[in-house]
Amino acid sequence: AVILSRAGDGAYASAGAHGGWLADVAGSPLDQISTRRLSVGSAVLFNMLSTAFMCHTNAVRAFSELEDKAAHASVARKAFGLAAVLYGAVMLAGYLTFGGACEGLVLANYAGADPRARVAWCATLVSLLSSYPLLFSGFRDASASLLGLGPATGVAFTARSLALLAVPTFLAVILPDVGFVVSLMGASLGAALILVVPAFMGRAVLGDADATPRERAAMGAVGWFGVLVGAFGTTVTVLETYTDLLK
Repeated sequence: AVILSRAGDGAYASAGAHGGWLADVAGSPLDQISTRRLSVGSAVLFNMLSTAFMCHTNAVRAFSELEDKAAHASVARKAFGLAAVLYGAVMLAGYLTFGGACEGLVLANYAGADPRARVAWCATLVSLLSSYPLLFSGFRDASASLLGLGPATGVAFTARSLALLAVPTFLAVILPDVGFVVSLMGASLGAALILVVPAFMGRAVLGDADATPRERAAMGAVGWFGVLVGAFGTTVTVLETYTDLLK
C-alpha cells in the first residue's frame, strides 16, 4: 500500500515533498524508465521471476495437513495468482517511482522522514520475524535429511539449530544487496529445481519400457538447457552486481 500510494502521489518526483533524493544520485534515474528497453541485464529480473516456480519449503507439510486433499490445486492456483498480482504491482510501482536508482530492497529507497515508509519498515520487520521460523524449520529438516542425520532432542537439537542458524545470519551480514541473493537463487536453484533435477531424475528413473527414446532425448535436452540457463543467469547476476561490464 505504501509503495503504490507513493507511486501515485508524486512525493518522490523532482518537485515532490521527498524529491531531494534525486540530488544524491548520479545521472537521471527517472529518465531510464521504459516499458520497451531490454538488455542482457534484464536476465537478472528473469532470474528473480524463476523463484516463483520454486516449491515452498513447507508445501509438503501443508498438503499433508489439508483435510480435503482435492482442494490443494485450487488453493495453490489462487495463492499463486494473488501473489503474482501483488508482486507485479509493487515491482512496477517501485520502478516508476525511482527508475534506475531502485535498490535491491525497494524500501531502502524511501526517505527516513517519510512516515509511510517507517510504517512499511516496521511491518516488514514483523513479517520477517513471524515468517523466519517457518522457513528455518524447512531448512533445518532438509539439511538433516541431506546430511543423513536422525531426529535430535534436547541439547543436540539446540546445537544443530544454532549451527544452521549461523549460516544465513553470516550471509545476511556480508551480503548487502538482497536483490542479488534473490536473483542468484533464481538463476542457480531455480534453474536446477525447475529444469535440471526433474529432467535428469526422469531419465534415471524411467526405463526404456516407460519412456520412448524421443521422450528420453527431450528430457536430456531440457536438463542441459537448464544447466546453460543457470550458468548464464548466474554469470549475468554476478557481473551486473559487482562489475560495470553490462552497464
